[in-house]
Amino acid sequence: MVLCCIAALLPSCTTSSRSQIISADGTSTLTIKPQYAVYMAGDSGTADFYITDIPAEHLDSESLPSTLSGTITHVQLFLEPRIGKTPRNSNASTCTIEFYIVANGLVGLYGGGGYMQPDGRIGDQNITASIRKASLAPLRHSPGFMDVLGPSHFNLTETFDRNTLMALTLRDVCNTLSQRANQSTRN
Repeated sequence: MVLCCIAALLPSCTTSSRSQIISADGTSTLTIKPQYAVYMAGDSGTADFYITDIPAEHLDSESLPSTLSGTITHVQLFLEPRIGKTPRNSNASTCTIEFYIVANGLVGLYGGGGYMQPDGRIGDQNITASIRKASLAPLRHSPGFMDVLGPSHFNLTETFDRNTLMALTLRDVCNTLSQRANQSTRN
């Protein structure tokens, strides 16, 4: 019932989005075609952005199907860039990134950070944001998950709808997926 209500509130996110993960060695590329791109505002210019290609009917953190496959990206903007005040160079960072790959219920979690440039203000109904060459690395995975990306770069251009309900749902799903991934650090 809750998922039906969430699905009814969501616009279709078939925008001209572009989200890619490219392995550092250039041998693998994963292009994400999101069904949903949402965000919720935090305090003092912070926000949580979520992108997923998983249909809404499978986004119940208490009963994720064992055959679930798809991706969820969580970008936490911890510093809203300001012209003339936020440095923009290869060492600057304004966001952290968690990227979940789910393949038939097996979970791989990647993490990293980079520079997110929102076009608009946190709190606007829609924000287009971009990230270029953010670093990602495998953090942990459930037994049997095959990592084909390794250390990678993350690129994003996406329009996000402000939708706190869906963002909270995706946050809960990310927490469940994180628990599914084993706690051992990758070598």
